[in-house]
Amino acid sequence: MEIRGGRNVPIDFVAVGHLAVDLQPGERVLGGAAAYGALTAARLGRATAVVTAVGADFDLFGPLEGIEVHYHLSPESTTFRNEYRGTHREQHVLGRARSLAAEDLRALRARVSSETVIFYCPIAREVDAPLVPFEPGGMCGVAAQGFFRTWDDAGTVRACAWEGAEAALDQVTLVSLSVADAPASRELARKLARGDRVVALTEGEDGARVYTQGRCFRIPAWPSSVREPTGAGDVFAASFLVALTEGRDPLDAAQFAACAAAFAVEAPGVSGVFKSRADVETRLADYRTRYRRQEIEP
Repeated sequence: MEIRGGRNVPIDFVAVGHLAVDLQPGERVLGGAAAYGALTAARLGRATAVVTAVGADFDLFGPLEGIEVHYHLSPESTTFRNEYRGTHREQHVLGRARSLAAEDLRALRARVSSETVIFYCPIAREVDAPLVPFEPGGMCGVAAQGFFRTWDDAGTVRACAWEGAEAALDQVTLVSLSVADAPASRELARKLARGDRVVALTEGEDGARVYTQGRCFRIPAWPSSVREPTGAGDVFAASFLVALTEGRDPLDAAQFAACAAAFAVEAPGVSGVFKSRADVETRLADYRTRYRRQEIEP
């Protein structure tokens, strides 16, 4: 395991998933839910680490300055080509790094506590580690999009069912999934929203449905001029998780997350992640004057 950007401080947010190479016309840019999630947590004041695997030629660490990256070298990096037609995205997997297992978290265990948040955020079914908190009762979140992806020999991605999801998520506090990624997404969201677990189902410009304590609420999206939607769901999930750890109730946390995610669509790639907590809080104050909690049929 290699470490980049190591600091001798306790870690209180860990993102587990592949950093990716996203191929854009004429350039390679940093992608992957772990990148968006880690940047989100760091800008909300969390001492943040990423656990990942990349190829030896991976050269896109730059935007993650100030974030510890624990990585295994792999024969290749996870690489995506994304093609947008309006709001529809067609994805192709052109490479995949090695999978991540529980032992890959070993180096961090001496520097975490029961208060440390762990955020599992696969993009290509790469997380084999049990989806559990660092300590019993700790906070654990999952951005589930990568568990719903499969691809053919040409790398074309399509949605698939996640077999065993209910058992895998037994100790998870927050599950975030997208209506665009998960088959039968509303039915699945209702099924996963058990006990104290919160489930967020994002629906693009229609905002999100939040399932909590047997009820479902509509959380409107902040009205943004969409330049590129990549990463918005990851920012939503990570900021939602951080807000929950700060003691916000699920609906307040979801509104905070909606405001954070809106920044992500207004600029390309990871440059769209908000710059500071103050930016999100300012937008949130305006959001609350416009929107009220609305319970809806699940």
